[in-house]
Amino acid sequence: MHVLPSRTALAAALAIALGASAPATSATHTVTAAQPSVATIDAARSDPHQLILQAGAFDPAAQVLDASSVGAGSATLSSYAIVQFQPGHLDERKALVARGVQFLGYIPNNAYYVRLNGLGLSELAHHPAIRWAGVVQPAMKLDPQLWQARRADSAARQENGRYEIIVHGFAGVASAHIAATLQKLVPGVRITARSERAEAAPYVRAAMVPRTCICAQLAGLSGRVLGGHNRFRSRSSSRVAST
Repeated sequence: MHVLPSRTALAAALAIALGASAPATSATHTVTAAQPSVATIDAARSDPHQLILQAGAFDPAAQVLDASSVGAGSATLSSYAIVQFQPGHLDERKALVARGVQFLGYIPNNAYYVRLNGLGLSELAHHPAIRWAGVVQPAMKLDPQLWQARRADSAARQENGRYEIIVHGFAGVASAHIAATLQKLVPGVRITARSERAEAAPYVRAAMVPRTCICAQLAGLSGRVLGGHNRFRSRSSSRVAST
């Protein structure tokens, strides 16, 4: 008989993938960006209002993620977003698909990365089945190993002083486009590999010289960027969408 893993075991697995520390909160309902611990993830999984990301676990409708310490720049509008459904309303995805929204990957709890395809974010947020809709903040795109406080000792840093990263694209984003965007945003970047087959999940591997503005440059990608040491993470937790 197949035995399902315990809640704590699942939380531990998520903590390994996302990191392990507890976010700080204040009376102003601000959550400081921090890799969620096993205990934080385990508690968040039982609350359908919690959004669990590598930048933290929080209620997006009641709390604001403070990512100022990450060094990833400010949020900007793009064709990609995160939407969280009201509990029990995931079936409403069909109605949004009919309006052009493309669902790209699940986020616990009750949320998805989406491509808006022309639908306004405010219009989406006012849909009765949607609890919250918002932009993908730059801090949500970056592997914590690339965060400002951890950059000097990052496992993504190679012996030659360069940083190795990997960018995973959503379906429909050509790896050639991701590579071109990287070359435009990051001076001196060297593309070391990328997916070639049309049917393959798009990805780009790259190496770059360290700069204090590295996170701000990478945040120009409308999606997520991992340190090269995380090459074996599941694509569901390491997607990158390139505008």
